[in-house]
Amino acid sequence: WSGDYTYGVAPTSWTGSTDILLTYASTKMPVCYAQCWVYAAVFNTFLRCLGIPSRVVTNYFSAHDNDGNLRTDIILDENGRVDRNRTRDSIWNYHCWNECYMSRPDLP
Repeated sequence: WSGDYTYGVAPTSWTGSTDILLTYASTKMPVCYAQCWVYAAVFNTFLRCLGIPSRVVTNYFSAHDNDGNLRTDIILDENGRVDRNRTRDSIWNYHCWNECYMSRPDLP
C-alpha cells in the first residue's frame, strides 16, 4: 500500500457497505480504495439483498500459490530469511472471500 489515497478512501477507513454503495450510486464512478475484506463485505451485502445465503470467510496465514503447482514454495537464503528474488509464492497474514449457497437443478 502506498499510503496515498488522494483519489479515494484508505481501505482501513471503511466501516460498512452502505457508504461504498451510496457513493457509487451517486457518482457512477469507481469507489477507491479497497482490499479483500472490503470487496467481500460489499459482495456479501449484494448476495444477501438478492436472498442468497452467504457469508464472509477469513483465512489466517493464507498461502498464495502464484505458479499453480498446488504448493507454497518459500525459498530461504543462507541466513534463514525469505529470498525475495527466488520466491514467487507468499503467505499473507490473512485473506477474505465469500461463500454462497445456491440450489443446483442438476443435483438431487
